[in-house]
Amino acid sequence: MKLFVGTGRTGWGGSASVTRDSVGSLASRVIMELADTNAMYPGFASTKTANEVLGATTSVNHVVESILSPAVHLTDQLDDLLKLRDCLVDVKGKGLAEDVSEKWRENIENKLQRIKDGLVGKVVEDILGRVGLGEILSLISEEETMATVIGLEEATVADKIAKFYGFLANFPTPNLDDTINSASERVQIRKEVVGRVVEGYRKIVNKVVVGGYQNYEAWILHSPEDVEALLSV
Repeated sequence: MKLFVGTGRTGWGGSASVTRDSVGSLASRVIMELADTNAMYPGFASTKTANEVLGATTSVNHVVESILSPAVHLTDQLDDLLKLRDCLVDVKGKGLAEDVSEKWRENIENKLQRIKDGLVGKVVEDILGRVGLGEILSLISEEETMATVIGLEEATVADKIAKFYGFLANFPTPNLDDTINSASERVQIRKEVVGRVVEGYRKIVNKVVVGGYQNYEAWILHSPEDVEALLSV
């Protein structure tokens, strides 16, 4: 049995050729082909013995695991992992054991979350730096009164907060259209980014109120809830 991978299609039979498919795209398509073949030809089944089905390596479970193990390990692309996760849903009932499917769904979800957490963290760090909050957060100390910290003098903090407010009408939320195909994932990541920015602002406001500043009410003009509402529009 030979696997054909060419321009835009995968099938059984034929000779191997070069493909530009990503790891996730190719792996998910092969798994779908395998599941469809198993559905059409019941003799190609995970319940058959090795002697009945050309050896143990042709069982659905074994082949799918052999494909997913390197694919999940090698790819760090969110879209690839989404394709692998979705293909496990698509092949349900086509010969893949539920415990195998569940194990790999969990593995994929865990890696997806790690990638999303890393992406959100980098985006938030960049945004906080650009809008003026990053330096404030880096200098805040739990042990010191905020106004006594060098670099957190009232005029300095007031200027940075004003800079942040200036971004609220046109906030630099990340454009993920070119890096993440899934619209729902883009929405979720942007939501997490906004949430983290709001939490950063909330931490600053809470520290400012008890931070020894004499006139903070003149320059803290928005509550964290106001900021969240403005950024969520």
